[in-house]
Amino acid sequence: MKLLTKIISYLKAMRLIICLCASLMALEGYWLSVHRFQVPSLAHILAAVAAGSGLAFANVLNDVLDLEADRINHPRRPLPAGQIKRSEASWLAASLCGVSLLSGFLAGWRIFLLVIFVLAFSVIYNLWARKIPIAGNFIVAASGALTLTTGYLISLEGEIPAFPLLAALLFILAREFLETVSDDRGDRIVGRRSISTLWGKARVLQICLALIILSAVSLVMPAFNLDPLSRTLYLLTFTLISVLPGAIFVIAIWKDQSTANIHLVTYRTRLIFFSSLISLLWLV
Repeated sequence: MKLLTKIISYLKAMRLIICLCASLMALEGYWLSVHRFQVPSLAHILAAVAAGSGLAFANVLNDVLDLEADRINHPRRPLPAGQIKRSEASWLAASLCGVSLLSGFLAGWRIFLLVIFVLAFSVIYNLWARKIPIAGNFIVAASGALTLTTGYLISLEGEIPAFPLLAALLFILAREFLETVSDDRGDRIVGRRSISTLWGKARVLQICLALIILSAVSLVMPAFNLDPLSRTLYLLTFTLISVLPGAIFVIAIWKDQSTANIHLVTYRTRLIFFSSLISLLWLV
């Protein structure tokens, strides 16, 4: 039973659901580039594994290096809650890094270079860039959005899914900014600068709203290249499972801007991102 509890704690530290989402993004990026559903090759599957394990590495490394702030901002995470030791988390991060590098290497040299690039920026972010407002947030957003390009990079077939890539970049950036608002109290206590501590919660929330709107517009643009029926179904799906929940979250923050509520909404925005990936299937 102890082993099972420990495994669950490791998976929580990795943010398993988000990592699976990153793997799905890698596969979906391939379908979007070739504009057809096709059984992924082994290289594409390995690229998806590299993306998911690379994100898991970044998450665990962040917990290891950000322990003091997490005791305030995220006390229920496995590391600050004492469910796993710092040394165990360090070994987990190293293992995930190795899995990502090996998978990327087996997927092809272009993916291997992308993996090295993203992992390096994960380290740079956690050791240095997270202390620089906006720059650190942009690195995280760019690294996440680049996952959509893995399918194209393997075979250079089709085209880079430009609008979905832009939408992912803007949405992840908005979520990163929103997280600085939810972490504002802990960041101020440990003396860390963030866009929220510098510009204030109200202004950052306005920026987040603008970025989310631009992200939604970016996902609407490809609809004009679809036939009328597919366009209607795509826009309907996107509205029902992405736009409406997003509007509900915006209203929730507008009514209650407490740290606890913003933190809850920040966590739930993952659902919007996941549902947006489902909407993108209409563009294939």
